[in-house]
Amino acid sequence: MAITFDRKSYMKQWRKDNNELIRKQKRKDALKSKYGISVEDYESMLAAQGGVCAVCGDVNSDRRLAVDHDHETGEVRGLLCTRCNVAIGFVREDRERISKIQEYLSK
Repeated sequence: MAITFDRKSYMKQWRKDNNELIRKQKRKDALKSKYGISVEDYESMLAAQGGVCAVCGDVNSDRRLAVDHDHETGEVRGLLCTRCNVAIGFVREDRERISKIQEYLSK
């Protein structure tokens, strides 16, 4: 009697059984490839910021804080909540535009 091995079924079950391991590895790979930092670097930054957004001080309760970086240099600046990260993206990191928005809101 021959034993057959169904690789596709095996891999499907393995992924199901090891979902947490896969998720952690994907996060590790993404941090390294996108920002050049390790999970330990991220955790160290998070601790240094007191676990809150570097801009507003809020905790991003529904998601992890985003890694904020300069799009020209790639340099990591800090960890931001979703709102602050999106706001910086919307103004395209343009300091002059941010100043104009501040002036506008002061009126």
